[in-house]
Amino acid sequence: LSCITEDSVQFKFNNNNLEYKSKNVGFKYHLLADGIIDPPTVDINKIKKIDFDFKFSVPLGIINQLIKASTFTTDTNKIYFYVDDGKVYGTLTDKQRHNVDSFTQCVAEEFTGEPLKKELAISFETMRIISSIRFETLNVCVNPDLNVFLFQIDLPSAGKIVIVSSGFVG
Repeated sequence: LSCITEDSVQFKFNNNNLEYKSKNVGFKYHLLADGIIDPPTVDINKIKKIDFDFKFSVPLGIINQLIKASTFTTDTNKIYFYVDDGKVYGTLTDKQRHNVDSFTQCVAEEFTGEPLKKELAISFETMRIISSIRFETLNVCVNPDLNVFLFQIDLPSAGKIVIVSSGFVG
């Protein structure tokens, strides 16, 4: 979405894609490839019942710093979240491989809920995708027992975007 320069955006929804056209920019984003990927059978009601009892907020600037740092941690696509000294940290690395470069940064000065008992990892690609949305703050809600992350973005002009992602096991 960062490639769109207009303030007002209108998408055309086709059968399996979103399409956008303006005088300067146009694109088509496929949601599913015909006959190749079946839509997942996700029960939204089950997701709504999950208790996300660990929460923190990350400014877009911090996410952008992590993305810049990922240019030298090229052997990984994971970010590990953990709590130390009352702050939430994110580490780009892969703890299941040897001799992998890493980068650690404080992502939130405070959090609500019980501190994480162990590190929780998700695909860093999720953060890259989220960073393409124009926003100020990313609200992160986590269920540490299920290792499920819920990302909320409030957009004044478009409402709320919610993204759910499961973490890596192990």
